[in-house]
Amino acid sequence: MKRKEVNVLNSILLFIIPIFILIILRLLGFDGMAGQDGYAYVDYAINIRSWFDGGAHPGSFFWPPGFPLFGALLSYFGISISLSLQLVSCLSLSGVLFYVRKFINEQNEGEEVKHDDRIVFSYLLIFGVFAPYFLRAAMVTSSDMFASFWVTFSAYYF
Repeated sequence: MKRKEVNVLNSILLFIIPIFILIILRLLGFDGMAGQDGYAYVDYAINIRSWFDGGAHPGSFFWPPGFPLFGALLSYFGISISLSLQLVSCLSLSGVLFYVRKFINEQNEGEEVKHDDRIVFSYLLIFGVFAPYFLRAAMVTSSDMFASFWVTFSAYYF
């Protein structure tokens, strides 16, 4: 395979592997609810969704409403709101890995020693996907990974 094809394949795998883990966990019965925060996010996302459908304004929320907003928008693709919020967390992990990979590759572009993207991919797989905190944050209904994505996204473009 050519170098460009390997880079594209590694990028795709960084999105597919977390989603695959999420599917396995859902099949095993894990619904993503790990504490009362998840239920509050689901309730507020339901209120946002009903507001979009012509209902009453959802009112104020203790936490920033971006995470439940994205979950409510994703639920229009025909999936439940609790799964859509869990999917937002999972895709946020993929986004974090994508931008960290881009950052590492850009920082090593002018190096004398040609770095191999497989090493970067392996690093991100071991310390990104399978790091206990990141994996847990990506598989539960919580805004932690969503916030991590926006911080990584902002840092990359800053």
